Amino acid sequence: MTSDLHYPEDNGTAGSSGGNQNTSGEYRNTYGESRNTYGGDRNTYSRDRNTSGEGHSSYGGSSYGDYTWNQSSSDNSGNTGTSGDWEYRVNQIPRNEERSYVYGNGNGGPSRRRKSGRGWMYLLGFITGIVLAVIIFVGIAAYARYRASRATADINSKILTFQKMINESFLFDSDVDYNDGMLRGYIEALNDPYSVYYNEEEYAKLKESSSGTYSGIGVMVQQDPATGYVNVIKVFEGSPAQEAGMQKDDIIWKIRGEDVAGMDLNLIVAEIKGEEHTTVDLTVYRPSEQAYIDMTVERRKISVETVSHKMLENNTGYVEVTSFDEVTAGQFIEAFEDLKAQGMKAVIVDLRDNGGGLLSAVTAMLDYLLPEGVLTYTEDKNGTREYIRSDKSAALNVPMAVLVNGNSASASELFTEAVRDYEVAVVVGTKSFGKGIVQTIYSLGDGTALKLTTSRYYSPNGICIHGDGIIPDYVVE
Repeated sequence: MTSDLHYPEDNGTAGSSGGNQNTSGEYRNTYGESRNTYGGDRNTYSRDRNTSGEGHSSYGGSSYGDYTWNQSSSDNSGNTGTSGDWEYRVNQIPRNEERSYVYGNGNGGPSRRRKSGRGWMYLLGFITGIVLAVIIFVGIAAYARYRASRATADINSKILTFQKMINESFLFDSDVDYNDGMLRGYIEALNDPYSVYYNEEEYAKLKESSSGTYSGIGVMVQQDPATGYVNVIKVFEGSPAQEAGMQKDDIIWKIRGEDVAGMDLNLIVAEIKGEEHTTVDLTVYRPSEQAYIDMTVERRKISVETVSHKMLENNTGYVEVTSFDEVTAGQFIEAFEDLKAQGMKAVIVDLRDNGGGLLSAVTAMLDYLLPEGVLTYTEDKNGTREYIRSDKSAALNVPMAVLVNGNSASASELFTEAVRDYEVAVVVGTKSFGKGIVQTIYSLGDGTALKLTTSRYYSPNGICIHGDGIIPDYVVE
């Protein structure tokens, strides 16, 4: 911000010291109407005759001080003269104002400007403030580094203490990878069941299980984030799992004798999958019987239609979607087109026990059903959003109902909330699972990887269902 200082015009105000005279000889030295100017400011001396009185200075009608002439000597010709300088004595200067004053020279010398020092004081104070702020910032940063180094030293000290105590007192063999355990513990401290560290062996299995060259047992599973248990939510008809006696709601308890409760779901799935015609030993817990059941299940290639459909009475179409895979969107659109060709007047989309799947699949299905606009968006911790939109102008023109339950999660919930936001469907059933977050897997370059929760999903109307689930419009058990 700048401020212009305006100088008022001289109003001619003058004053005297009371008429005291100081004469030297017969000659009079009169500073008649001489003017001495510097930089456009005027300083006018009065018509006093050879006086040592006081001149009055006027600034905007206010008296700021007095000028005094100091007489010093006479010349060599015998004529009496005067020489000297004007002195300025400050009487009153308003506070918080900066003024410039012009001083004349009694010998006709150039005027000189002297400026008030208050502006320089402000500038000095401003610079001092900046310097102090920098010193404080540097000090805080140095203290933070000191605290961090102390914390690291404390941790290292405790690790050495732990190792000494384990070597001296631990009952069992301790040939373990402590580095691996520390990295897992570091991520587990986030208290997020979806954020996981993968060591080299685990990451290799994870990539292999998703490559399409391995076979499974024909079940759909879902992990309870509160307990870490992996529940069987669907057993496919004619699958190896069904042949082995596995049932819906069984809990996968052990794989090859190893307890997997709390293990990352992707790792559990990778352990169950394998080469075709090999077997995997499983232990499941069946809550309905309160019993643990061991079973050996053969791995086979599982070809499952993720979408099935039929026409019900009153020309009501029925479409069941069991998961959102690469083929799901195409199968879904084919099912709708077939039902429309049969004269469909209303449709039911069944997403019960659908644990989710690919974002690309669900958004392709929504693009088919909804008009132009936002289908969903994600938002990270910094507020950065990524939108997925529909570019279609047409929309579904028949009534729709979506069925959900407590096992409807992730992509199923995204689909459900989107069609409800656009008011093209009502929701029927029980409260959904409540998973509306996104995970990203980062390869660490040494064969290991880190999976982190990185953003939230939002519906077109800005609703995030994570932790809350979807409450149906019509609750039906």
